[in-house]
Amino acid sequence: MNTSSMLELLASNTHSSENLHGVAVLGVPAFDPAAISLFPRSQSHPASAPTTTNSSGSDLFTEAMNVRAKTLWRSLYPRSAPPAASAVSTATTSGSSDDASRAAESFTLIDAVCHGIVTVVADKTAAPSANLSSRITPTISAALTTAHKRSRDEDDIVSISPEQLKARSALVVSQAAAQEAEAQQYKSPPKWKLSKVLVGHQGWVWTTAVEPGNKWFATGGFDAIIKVWDLETGALKMNLTGHKEAVRSIALSRVSPYMFSGSDDHSVKCWDLERNEVVREFFGHKSSVHCVAAHPTLDVVISGSRDKTVRVFDLRSRAVVHTMSGHTDSVMSLVVQQEEPQVISGGSDGFIYLWDLASGKPVKRLTRHKKPVRGLTFTASGSALVSCGADEIRVWDLPSGDYVTNASTRVTDAAKKERGEAEELSYRWSCCAMSPHNVLAVGSQDGELAFYDWNCPQPRRVAGKHYAPYQWTKTKPLPGTLNGEGGINGMTYDVSGTRLITVESDKSVKMWRLRE
Repeated sequence: MNTSSMLELLASNTHSSENLHGVAVLGVPAFDPAAISLFPRSQSHPASAPTTTNSSGSDLFTEAMNVRAKTLWRSLYPRSAPPAASAVSTATTSGSSDDASRAAESFTLIDAVCHGIVTVVADKTAAPSANLSSRITPTISAALTTAHKRSRDEDDIVSISPEQLKARSALVVSQAAAQEAEAQQYKSPPKWKLSKVLVGHQGWVWTTAVEPGNKWFATGGFDAIIKVWDLETGALKMNLTGHKEAVRSIALSRVSPYMFSGSDDHSVKCWDLERNEVVREFFGHKSSVHCVAAHPTLDVVISGSRDKTVRVFDLRSRAVVHTMSGHTDSVMSLVVQQEEPQVISGGSDGFIYLWDLASGKPVKRLTRHKKPVRGLTFTASGSALVSCGADEIRVWDLPSGDYVTNASTRVTDAAKKERGEAEELSYRWSCCAMSPHNVLAVGSQDGELAFYDWNCPQPRRVAGKHYAPYQWTKTKPLPGTLNGEGGINGMTYDVSGTRLITVESDKSVKMWRLRE
């Protein structure tokens, strides 16, 4: 084979090696250029044997192996590889003799390193030949080590010592054991049980509120009647009439003997609890009033409506102090507190707005919910806000409004697990309430009722979610209730936190107590 044929073979081999990105290096034999003159070219590599003498064939074959080794090195180790042959040729043929000598010295070093890499990669189990070992100087050995350390690609297998692997395995086992010990030591709050079922409304019951003296509570529903019940016995005390359409929300003032109610008749009414009659009416909303809240210290009442606005009314003048605009759909939930932000609203647009009561302007908009926000409540300390909707139960930091986490819906109750319902599902949450003892209750439109211990995060919780329900139950609709009419529309705790009241779509009011 002449020189041009050898160059064509080299070019083809180089091109295939570059395409394979170093895969072909596995087939490269361990090669010692010093020993090539001892064997005829027809025996060692008959396909590439030149027609010249053994000496010239040895030189040509050595040059060919150099080019191939450098090409494979560039394919495997692009960051530490020597320059291309054209660059080396330019350096070696420069006009300066000093530059030529330095290039030749660099070429000799790279040549030895290339042969070492080809030999090592070709047979990782076999020791390098004596001739090659004698040619590798400490400098070359250091270069090989550096190239090996810098050549870790994403497909490389990272070695680890058995001691490190054993230590990591022991750490995982110890963490699992610690979680199991925590689960065994955790003691959940007392469970809840159904105590009474009160009937009397002629339609869906939408809202409820407990009197600050903890003696009675009121409910409002689709029949446009507000019913007052005795908290201890559950007996009906009176009916309050005045609204023309469904009563959607009820709120009781802490600073005055007034009760406020919002209705589908677009009005907000103020009831005198001593005379049991309407003493003031507030107008301004252009559609149904879905939520009402009384400020804990100021003589104002705040309401949210289907007209996408939140309005602040002055109790004395009955005038609209602020009309807060920002929601793009109905305002479904509303909470008020003494600290900033004093007013927080949730809407069917999935947004939660934090409002500045003094200016009537939004301070921040929370956008994590993808579906209507139907329930809002503060933690007992007031340091966090819990929101629930048709997608998730979310927790927000106050007063910053930063997102904290999602409350898990993965059930830890053994009874729920026995029914094969321990997986995390999505529920249409419709309301939530936090007790003075920091126990969160969340109800859904499907009748699901979940209780969370907000004082202590539960063990075995879902990764990234701080809280899991310690009790999960489902309300039973009254006999004769149609499918889809067993949902929970509203809920509230009493002042002591030992009773929970839920109002539901089956026209009933249910009272829950702690199990003894």
